[in-house]
Amino acid sequence: MVRVLLTVLLVILAPIPAPAGTGSIPNNTPSPDAPLPLFHGDLLITAQPADAEVRLDGQRLLSSAAVLHREPGLHRVDVFKPGYRLKSFNILVPPDTLVTREVILAVDPGPDAPPTSPGQVFRDCEDLVAGKHVCPEMVVIPPGSFIMGAKDGEITGSERKFNRFLGRLTDDGPPHPVTLSYPFAVGRFEVTFDDWDACEADGGCRIKPFWNFWERGRQPMIMVSWDDTQQYVRWLGNKTGKNYRLLSEAEWEYAARAGTTTPYYTGNYITSAQANFDGYCSSTCNSQVAIHPDDVTADERNDGTPGGIFLNRPIEVGSFAPNDFGLYDMAGNVSQWVQDCWNRYDDGKRVPIQDFVENCRYRVTRGGEFASTEGEVRSAYRLALFHDSRWPNVGFRIARTLEDQLQRR
Repeated sequence: MVRVLLTVLLVILAPIPAPAGTGSIPNNTPSPDAPLPLFHGDLLITAQPADAEVRLDGQRLLSSAAVLHREPGLHRVDVFKPGYRLKSFNILVPPDTLVTREVILAVDPGPDAPPTSPGQVFRDCEDLVAGKHVCPEMVVIPPGSFIMGAKDGEITGSERKFNRFLGRLTDDGPPHPVTLSYPFAVGRFEVTFDDWDACEADGGCRIKPFWNFWERGRQPMIMVSWDDTQQYVRWLGNKTGKNYRLLSEAEWEYAARAGTTTPYYTGNYITSAQANFDGYCSSTCNSQVAIHPDDVTADERNDGTPGGIFLNRPIEVGSFAPNDFGLYDMAGNVSQWVQDCWNRYDDGKRVPIQDFVENCRYRVTRGGEFASTEGEVRSAYRLALFHDSRWPNVGFRIARTLEDQLQRR
């Protein structure tokens, strides 16, 4: 397939809110008379199909190798073509650095296609409550097998760690094979304040969020316990007649890995250009894994330049590129409640089973959050919290059982 190579010099004056992932794109054309900055960064985008439209910070790039003169920083990229799904993401470009990104658009099967094709994005309804969508965007995840849990040597020290602080427990090994023989659907994004507000306005969710330090809207919903999440999935199920629920632990890790076997779905390393976590923290912050050269503090770099970013707050969902299954923020931003009760992998219940809903004191969260170190945003990392506890760094993501899965039971 023919590929289009677009070389762009980037600038941005302020961080740009993350795109919602779908919708129209403003039609602006870059000015050729913009003043040149003293320093710049380079971004090389490879788009497929070749005639896809690429926009940078809302500005449409010309058909030739157009050059925009901008300062380095965080920039929004939108790639669009009729008949294909819009792909939008933010990308961080340091000064005097070439950052490459290949963008492959997926064919949009249309609104009438049943949600059975892997990678298909769908909503079960287009209803609005108080101006908010009732049905969130879901992505079809294919069946498959994977190795669940941390590999030997993936983290330093013991494979198992017990931390009594605030009742938290972690244990992400030993690794073991898991097979998911059915397709299922997963929320494309973490559940947002907009999603929860629709539920609350319709009378389905009784908890009104009281955390006002940060924005709402497309920010991930926080300060909800595991018990609170059940209000939302019950309401959504009643509105649509579909089986909405939280993911099991096995489903969550399988969806997060998206076919990878490395500690992160980004590879052996993850940086603050790929997820919202404590990318500035060095090995002195008790990080459990190796530090990527892009994410070390300034005094540790040979050239004295700044390291990774630590925002110390959640940001709008979809601010970074998705994993290979098309799921956003499966590492960092906010931790995500899953369905399972807490169990160690070596206590006789090695594989957390689907629909494991017995009463228990601890439930599991996955994915790490905005204040996590590198070791705490690995795909295998797991954390147990009291089922009725609420935290400003914990939210949730939903799943839906597909009709094919129900017929096989």
